[in-house]
Amino acid sequence: MSPTAAITASGTVTAAVGGALMPAVPPMLLAVTGTNTVSSSTAVSAATAVVTAGAQAPANTVPPSITGTPRQGQTLTANPGTWSGTQPISFAYQWRRCDSAGKNCVDISGATAATFVLTAADVGHGMKVFVTANNIGGTAGTPAPPTAAVTASDPVIAAVGDIACDPHDPYFNGGLGSSTYCHQKHTSDLVVNGGFTAVLPLGDEQYDCAPSTAFATAYDPTWGRVKSISRPAPGNHEYKSTNPDLYGYNLCKPNAQGYYGYFGASAGDPTKGYYSYDLGSWHVIVLNTTRACSVISCAAGSAQEQWLKADLAAHPAACTLAYWHEPRFSSKTPSTKTDAFWKDLYAAGADVVLAGHVHNYERFAPQNPSAGADPARGIREFVVGMGGRSHESSGTTIAANSEARNSTVFGILKLTLHASSYDWQFIPQVGQSYSDTGSGACH
Repeated sequence: MSPTAAITASGTVTAAVGGALMPAVPPMLLAVTGTNTVSSSTAVSAATAVVTAGAQAPANTVPPSITGTPRQGQTLTANPGTWSGTQPISFAYQWRRCDSAGKNCVDISGATAATFVLTAADVGHGMKVFVTANNIGGTAGTPAPPTAAVTASDPVIAAVGDIACDPHDPYFNGGLGSSTYCHQKHTSDLVVNGGFTAVLPLGDEQYDCAPSTAFATAYDPTWGRVKSISRPAPGNHEYKSTNPDLYGYNLCKPNAQGYYGYFGASAGDPTKGYYSYDLGSWHVIVLNTTRACSVISCAAGSAQEQWLKADLAAHPAACTLAYWHEPRFSSKTPSTKTDAFWKDLYAAGADVVLAGHVHNYERFAPQNPSAGADPARGIREFVVGMGGRSHESSGTTIAANSEARNSTVFGILKLTLHASSYDWQFIPQVGQSYSDTGSGACH
């Protein structure tokens, strides 16, 4: 059998038709006819792809670009730019992490999608994406200009006080509590793996008088899971030193020894208990009300109050937050002992105060030291005593400027601290329901 078929040097396929060679056209098939002395038979190949004469490789005419905010947690998107060349053109991406000036870039393993979510590893780095274009004519690539250095995300904090029951409490129940007492495990579940920048325990972290044994048994297995990001304030139960305690045990020690022993340096100087730090663009101040300010004075002219004035003067931040245990304003149990604190903070233009002590939740409108509504310069106070120990009513007379109250759920306050504003959200424990959300601007 002798077949009849031909392929020219240029790639043109021809087939024998009636003894003549005829050129084929795209898409192309190859028909091969075999003939012998008995008969002939023809077989036809599958079709080729469309053959394009003079295919042009991709060439970039408008550079690639990156859209999105270069901030931790945000998503960047690669725009491939404009390319000439034979269509269709497909694109591949490789994200790169550079120095803050956008140089000395290194490929990020696995980052080959058109989008990229920024993480903590990217903070301080410029980001690039290299775009590779492919078509039938070839391959070409070019990078997008780098982003500005990636900034850290706005801090998100969790705050609450009045947390862990004493292990001798009849409702402790191995740490699981009852329907209305000892919910420290449930509230701690809200913050573990919650993505918070910091956790602010607002005092009375451990009942009844915060001995080290109670911290080890009740607080540490629950809220201790976020100890590494906790910046606590002490409460009156940390400073309780009279024995026996509520349950008949002689475990109480003076000067909050169990509290400072547990939290260590993150609780500040144990002879003071007040300190300050920065979160993002916010300045944060922790003050110490001990037991109604009887151990460490809160009065005007006291060492603590003079330190507060000096700290405010040294940190003229656009946004300031302060927290301590016993609230200046409350519909149930206000404390005039902290009046000097409020006056100093108000004079310095502070924005938010957090407190616990009262076992409920209450949010106030911005107000001045005399409890006068002051939307322009006033300080907004949140009382967040829903950490798990127990509930307490909101009182029979609602305080001036009180905007929201709850005394039946356990939960935490979530605050997002923006450069010139803040958002708040009360988050109840799983299975309970209460909502309070909003936003405020810094002064």
